[in-house]
Amino acid sequence: MKPLKLFTAFILSFFLLANTAAAQSFQDVPTDHWAHDEIRFLTDKQVIRGFSDGSFKPLTVLTRKDAAVMLVRALKLPTIQQPQVKPADLKPTMGGYSEMMIAANKGFFTVTGNRFNPNQPLTRDEMAKALAVAYGYNGKGTSFFKDVAKGNPYYKFIDGIAENGITTGYSDGTFKPTVAVNRAQFSTFLKRVYDKPHEYSVKKDGRILKTFTDETAAISYAVSQAGSTVHPVSNSLMKYEQRPVNLKATGIKMVF
Repeated sequence: MKPLKLFTAFILSFFLLANTAAAQSFQDVPTDHWAHDEIRFLTDKQVIRGFSDGSFKPLTVLTRKDAAVMLVRALKLPTIQQPQVKPADLKPTMGGYSEMMIAANKGFFTVTGNRFNPNQPLTRDEMAKALAVAYGYNGKGTSFFKDVAKGNPYYKFIDGIAENGITTGYSDGTFKPTVAVNRAQFSTFLKRVYDKPHEYSVKKDGRILKTFTDETAAISYAVSQAGSTVHPVSNSLMKYEQRPVNLKATGIKMVF
């Protein structure tokens, strides 16, 4: 199966196609800012917005409410008509109410004592849970961080985003689970979610045979199905051009 690694690299080189609107610029996010591209991507997609004074405030701590709003916008989730979870501190008159209700009922955030705590800072462990649950990230129980024991209730979520390349933790081997996340940091984490397709469909004669979350698994399966093609599945923020590329070495036609 060694050739699959080559095909994977070949595939990924075609994935991220230009499909963005004119970028919004912020006076406090110059082009050489470390999170400029991530912030640009999410503002172009209208997932996050700047302030009326033309700033983005990248170092401002993100609240749980704002994180919920960003996730729901990114996923384009519908309003919950009959919520099962009804946090006592969320009122219909509040900004972001609908998004927080969606996030609470989808299990993105921990609701303690029937309170969502919308104005509390988003911590790194809660960020890990939100991303892992929202995007279905599962780990293998192999991630190691000095300050996150396997018995930690957030370990499986942290392991999930680590396994899927959303985080690597800090250079000292820690994750710092209780540290608050700022606007620039969350933008970076969320952009990484969209750095590659979330799903790949294997099709034959226009019919979907099977869908995978891993591109190598999709290719491997396609190898066993003569005449099949692999298609990256467009998601809420990314659309992939359906252009055939013939991989003659295997007889597989990859469709992008």
